[in-house]
Amino acid sequence: MLETKYTKKLYTAIRKLNLDKEELKGLLNCLYINGCPSEDCARLFGTTEDKIINFLESEKLYGYQACSKCGKLRNRENDFRQKYKSCIICEKKYMKNYMNDYNKKYYKNNRESLIEYRKKYDENNKENQLDHSKLHPFVNSADGNHRDLSATVSAQNEVIKDLVKQIGELKDENEVLKEKLNEIINLLSEKE
Repeated sequence: MLETKYTKKLYTAIRKLNLDKEELKGLLNCLYINGCPSEDCARLFGTTEDKIINFLESEKLYGYQACSKCGKLRNRENDFRQKYKSCIICEKKYMKNYMNDYNKKYYKNNRESLIEYRKKYDENNKENQLDHSKLHPFVNSADGNHRDLSATVSAQNEVIKDLVKQIGELKDENEVLKEKLNEIINLLSEKE
């Protein structure tokens, strides 16, 4: 907890409450299970963190926190994500509902295009599965409605050759970098 004018006011307010021992225990338990870390509790009560941890362990509360959504006590380390104050179970429910809503909205917004696609798509008719107008002119046939298989294979062959060449160049660069790194390591080990 950062030291601010509000935390200082909180320190003095807690000390002015004149709470008895049981009320102080209850206040400490409430602060801790609602997300106040043990080191901040120690500052608020003017004691050490070890004493706070020992007290919380004796109360069987150390390591637990109340979920801000469901209110149940959960394990701080296993059942909470670091930046969320709600437990993993509540977060999963939230994400499930969010994804259901998102999918419904997405389907609603794209329904017309999905219906149009389903009308066009026929797994037995391969010509309707590919928009030939979007193909590169090299792989289109002379009439523009079919693929030129020979040109397609040739194009793929050239792409593979280029990729093999690039992989070879990267391997060579990698070897040069390894050699330079070994030289640097040797120089550093000599200086020691």
